[in-house]
Amino acid sequence: FPVTICIMEAEQEVYEKEEILCILEQEYCELNWFHKSLTDLYMTLGSLSKVSKKTGIPLTSVSTYIKQSKEQVKTNITNRLKDR
Repeated sequence: FPVTICIMEAEQEVYEKEEILCILEQEYCELNWFHKSLTDLYMTLGSLSKVSKKTGIPLTSVSTYIKQSKEQVKTNITNRLKDR
């Protein structure tokens, strides 16, 4: 019985992680085009300074926009997980 319980707990954990990743993807897709585009560049290029150089947007602004994107996605995920 203990092995069965461990397997069930592991399956539940995998399910919860998949659910969170699904919510993350949905919330990411809900970003407005500007924040999503900058976030895509940030994930592709790997640094704020590279995004700034590529776009011509000042580094401090890029940093602010990426931070806003992260906060929006995080807040929305937290709210959705509370509501379930």
